[in-house]
Amino acid sequence: MKDTHTMWRPSLCLCIVGVLLVCTLRHGWAEEKPTSRPTRASKERPQTRQGAPKQRAPLLFEASTRERKKPTLSAGSDEVEQKRLSTYSQDQTSDLLRAVPGLHISQHTGRGKAHQFFARGFDAVHGSELELRVQGIPINERSNIHGQGYADIGFLLPTAVQRLRYRMGPFSGHQGDFAITGTLEFDLGLTQRGLSITGSLGSFWQKQLALAWGPRGQDTETFVVAQFGESDGFGSGRSWREARTLAQYQFRWRKLTIRLLAGAHVSDFESAGVLREIDFERGNIDFYDVQREGLGGRSSRVLGQLHVTWKTYKQSMTWMLYVMGRSLRLKENFTGYLLYPQGDTFEQRHDFVQTGGQMVYKRNGYLFGRRQQLEAGVEYRLDGIEQAQHRLTDAGQRHTTEIDSSIQSMSLASWLTARMRLSRWFRWQLSTRLTLLDLNVEDRAPSFVGQPTRSGSGLHIAPRTMLRFRISRAWKIFASYGLGFRSVQARSLQDDGAFPLQEAHHAELGARFVLKNRLYTSLSLFGVYTAQELVFDHASATNIYTGAGLRLGGELNLRLKLFVKGLWLDASVTYSDGRLVKDNSPVPYSTRLLVRGGLVYRWQSRDRFWAVMSSIRGNVIGPRPLPFGLESDTIVQLQFVTRVDIGPVFVRIDINNLLNQQWKDGQFVYSSAFDPSNRTQQLPLLHYTAGQPMRLLVSVGLRVF
Repeated sequence: MKDTHTMWRPSLCLCIVGVLLVCTLRHGWAEEKPTSRPTRASKERPQTRQGAPKQRAPLLFEASTRERKKPTLSAGSDEVEQKRLSTYSQDQTSDLLRAVPGLHISQHTGRGKAHQFFARGFDAVHGSELELRVQGIPINERSNIHGQGYADIGFLLPTAVQRLRYRMGPFSGHQGDFAITGTLEFDLGLTQRGLSITGSLGSFWQKQLALAWGPRGQDTETFVVAQFGESDGFGSGRSWREARTLAQYQFRWRKLTIRLLAGAHVSDFESAGVLREIDFERGNIDFYDVQREGLGGRSSRVLGQLHVTWKTYKQSMTWMLYVMGRSLRLKENFTGYLLYPQGDTFEQRHDFVQTGGQMVYKRNGYLFGRRQQLEAGVEYRLDGIEQAQHRLTDAGQRHTTEIDSSIQSMSLASWLTARMRLSRWFRWQLSTRLTLLDLNVEDRAPSFVGQPTRSGSGLHIAPRTMLRFRISRAWKIFASYGLGFRSVQARSLQDDGAFPLQEAHHAELGARFVLKNRLYTSLSLFGVYTAQELVFDHASATNIYTGAGLRLGGELNLRLKLFVKGLWLDASVTYSDGRLVKDNSPVPYSTRLLVRGGLVYRWQSRDRFWAVMSSIRGNVIGPRPLPFGLESDTIVQLQFVTRVDIGPVFVRIDINNLLNQQWKDGQFVYSSAFDPSNRTQQLPLLHYTAGQPMRLLVSVGLRVF
């Protein structure tokens, strides 16, 4: 990061331009006003005819009352409403992420652990290059002991996700830490009203009970949901148990909207660990075997949020405060007895309390006869972290302490965004984000060598811009650029107080063609330059730096309404080529090709008493480059979902891995020695974690009132 200060000059120039534009717009707003304003009466909902019976719509087709967002200025950004999300599996919230083009997720070594994300050629591991937010709350955990940017969304319930927003690329001012490939944000709400009870039974003795309550007459943002579940898993060492609940209350008073959110989650899970492919090929182990018993962990979380919005026709102000407590316990072993004769099993402990807040001001005005908008925001975050890592014997006794640290992380960010309509065809968004980050770490491990107390701080300026040119009502062209960043693991700080942020330049050129209610298609060409690539080393269980990287790729997305009533086709293709700048070699574990396609059918009776939904989707994940010139296997999977609503009752069937293929959820290359009698240095070999075989989940729900 020695070149950081040299990048400030163009950034400062862009900031100055932005400030001048803001001042110009602000000066012109007072003189130019709209010719007409919507009256209060025009905003009121139409009244139902007297005497007309109210039809109770099936859960599947109830619509959200939340106002839709304004058109995006990026070809790779969009949002998915609950109606379309309901056509995906509802077992985990991560299943909903299959609606995001170019994003692949996996969850090897146990349910309860954070997922692994692959997007735009990045192996973002558990979130190191992908920002996740829940109604503005940042979920990525700084300096997590298991992985930088660790983002666990297991506390969310699929039924409570009202909208999923995805923004590929760091092109907006409010996108913060880890938003290198983009940002995923969940809006919470329950579209169904009344009380519903759902029971589920599935393969591997999976049992779930879910409750959902949305008071009638209240906003969809007011709800209570809870879910309890357990499963024996698809083999030894794969069982899990979890409980999660979310409650939210929203009320309006004049120009104020106040929302309160509370949630809790706890999960216990086992892990089968990794297996060597050569052992399976020789017939020494079964494909779904377990490396050793006793691996797994426990994860828990509590959170609370206060969200206040004051809104008028010209301006709005939003305040958000939150607090979150988190605990993670993990036991894993990647290398057997390679490092220690007593055993390489490590036990990780990570506890933190995160507090923060956000304030956003927006003002609308008219300049040159066209509506413009200014946005200014401030964001604060404070993390207090306690973490430790011990090595265990086969009997579970600690024999080595590798990590014992206390970490304080503080960040203060502000951004300024101008959204300008320069003509009826041309829109321009200019943003600048300033981030102040301060890290302090105290290492207490006996084996630690160096200065036990270290710190790092710095100020970062990130310019971002998006352009949109409208050719016609259907055709739009986009160009975007943004400087993204990620914070470093606090324990990696040196004594020199180096700058604790790493930059990534992201550019995108795209086009979108939309025929309302018939066709949606978009094409994006992107390039990402990272100052440092992060690759997880399983032998040391740490991330290592491999130098600068460059990714070039493209993404095609299609949604088409077919000629059969209620039948839709959706498909996407993403290709990316990631290379290390120093030797032009492939970036290890980076994704190259992701293809998705599916058919969705919906039908409902005229009185909406009956409703049917069915979908079948396929995924193809091409081979990924592995170390030492190897490649991973190609993955092909099919998922099937169907649901039938009859009045207050519904039946839903989810089938994953419809072809019941033996597939490898994760593949890695490193050295290991699982035989304690032979600890000699082994050559790097292929290791894998088994993917889940075909799984059937049947759910029956009843709306009580």
